[in-house]
Amino acid sequence: MTYSHLPAAIKHEKGTLDWFNAQVANAEAQLKKESKWTVRSLIDLINVMNNDVYKGHMYYNEEFESITGVSYSVVVYKQLEKMLSDELSRKLQSDACYSVGDIMGCKIRDSCSTIDVEQNEDPDSEYMVTATAMFELYMALQEFIKFKERLPSDERKNLTLVNYHLWFKDAVHHWFVVAKTKSQIRLKKAVELDKVAFLDNYVKHSTSAVDAATCFVQIKEFWRQLSWPDPAGAFTFVMKVIEIICEGTIYYAKLCQQKLQKITDADPQNDITEKLCITVNNMEYVLQTLRPLEDDLGVEQIIKTLNLNQGGCTANQCRESIYDLINKSEDDVVGKIFSIICGMVEKLRPDMKKFVFHLAWAPEKLDAENAIRPLLENLDTTLRTLYNNLLQANFDRLLDMMWTVLMHELMETTQTNIGKEKLAFFDRLYSSLAILVDFFHGSGKGLPLDCIQNAPYQDLFHMLKLQKSETLHLIELYTLQRLEEQQKLVKPTYGILTIKAAYNPSAESLYIDILNARELLPLDPTGFSDPFVIIELVPRHFFPNCVKQRTKVQKKTLFPLFDEAFEFRISSDLLHREGAGLCFSVMDHDMVTKNDFEGEAFLPLCNIPEASSEENKDMKLIELCLMHPNDKNEIILALAARTWDKDAQEFVKNLKHRRRCKTCHTPQCSCLPFKF
Repeated sequence: MTYSHLPAAIKHEKGTLDWFNAQVANAEAQLKKESKWTVRSLIDLINVMNNDVYKGHMYYNEEFESITGVSYSVVVYKQLEKMLSDELSRKLQSDACYSVGDIMGCKIRDSCSTIDVEQNEDPDSEYMVTATAMFELYMALQEFIKFKERLPSDERKNLTLVNYHLWFKDAVHHWFVVAKTKSQIRLKKAVELDKVAFLDNYVKHSTSAVDAATCFVQIKEFWRQLSWPDPAGAFTFVMKVIEIICEGTIYYAKLCQQKLQKITDADPQNDITEKLCITVNNMEYVLQTLRPLEDDLGVEQIIKTLNLNQGGCTANQCRESIYDLINKSEDDVVGKIFSIICGMVEKLRPDMKKFVFHLAWAPEKLDAENAIRPLLENLDTTLRTLYNNLLQANFDRLLDMMWTVLMHELMETTQTNIGKEKLAFFDRLYSSLAILVDFFHGSGKGLPLDCIQNAPYQDLFHMLKLQKSETLHLIELYTLQRLEEQQKLVKPTYGILTIKAAYNPSAESLYIDILNARELLPLDPTGFSDPFVIIELVPRHFFPNCVKQRTKVQKKTLFPLFDEAFEFRISSDLLHREGAGLCFSVMDHDMVTKNDFEGEAFLPLCNIPEASSEENKDMKLIELCLMHPNDKNEIILALAARTWDKDAQEFVKNLKHRRRCKTCHTPQCSCLPFKF
């Protein structure tokens, strides 16, 4: 027995048609009874069909197909699909010129322009009901049409409900308006009804934060259910979802900030630390919903699909658009969090300032560890309280801000006492800084070292290190700095000095030949100079028994030929001492006034070769670009401030004669910014 006639028989069998018409009649009867919009009757009809198709597939089809070899579900589904298509056209298309989607979109658009979140739009308004009903219709259709995925590929060809999602393209935009409106209404209510108090000892945010996060989860679920099949449209819509959640996050943070401000204004003298903590915790808790947003919404998969259709460049632009949107929103909320935390830290600043003062002016007999103890105890008490009240991210932000404020207070203390206090004062602050680093780092449990070693810390550390250093050590540092600058200098600005140099270890003698100089700047009114060269070993305290030597003056020339030899007696161990060098100062001789400074050059002693014979035939020819000292050099500034130190003042006084304006090249010009 064959059953080849069964598909046609089932198709023309009146049972399915009668059942469908009966369901349509029931839906229309309910419509007249409740006076609801036509879409509601369609939703009810499609839901009944979905239930019937599901039951037919699950309970009847397998047995029917095993007996007859014909898929009952396929035949019935195709028949119902055709009847549903006709019914949709009949109910929604009053004019053949308009599509189903046009009719639905227009109906929603008529009510769309009246939405106003700030006026607390009624969620049961006609607009809201209409848009929600449209979404229910879309979901019901989606469920019905997805059944075709169970059909054999050859059975899908003649289906009439294709590209159904395009019917709803205009309506989707309005659904997002509804989603945004409802979410912001909900956020506003959540903040209004929120009691700013801890839920328990472990949860450090309040109920409004949970409500906000749940609201955003529901929006993400809305997107998942939408399951828009068109890649280009999907990207447009997922951007809208991200925008709604980003704007909602910013809106929630703004509401929290406004509520906190009202509390502060109402009682400015009251301690609201707990309320401040909960407010920033609420913001941070909701902010966390942004960070996994791309993964939660399946953005990358959408972009990859889009990439296959439209090219890689578009995919990169899409990623960048989403990245910018999320990051700008996060920056906005973090900015509000920082604003509140900044207010918290400013309230702590007076205590920090007071204890920094006590640290600086503790009795001299107290070492740094004992002098800083009151400050550490105060910080420990404060931070323990805040740690118990803040989420980790906010505690880290507060810790970072407190550290920066503390650095500023210590810097102010340091700067106001330069030139007034001696080395021990700065040495204790320097040692205290190391103790504070350990305290805030907390063996890796506190601030990371890269946050601790920020710009304010680096500035303070460097300044304290200079101010606590012995004068002779600073002079050594300055000389080493000039030697390094000389090695980096390749382009002459003030001229070039040519010399020869060698060291005879057996005689412990350093031989220097000053050959010539060229490209000097004219310092006399005649357009020439009267140059000579001063040769000295630096730093001077390395070579207490070596006096300066100088060449003869060469008259009226910018290319002096000296051709003079000099000898210095130094031990071989000094030749290789770090920072030891030769300083060549080219001066312009003046009969009436002080000699003018042309430029200087430095040569590390370790770069001078050893001579193999007393004739010094192996002397190395060296060209040195002349340079000028930096008037704003921090080492010179530190030494100049030591008015109580004879060595420092003598060193600075010697440098004073080596200064010349780089604009007009006049010695001791009023243009010079630094005054000794």
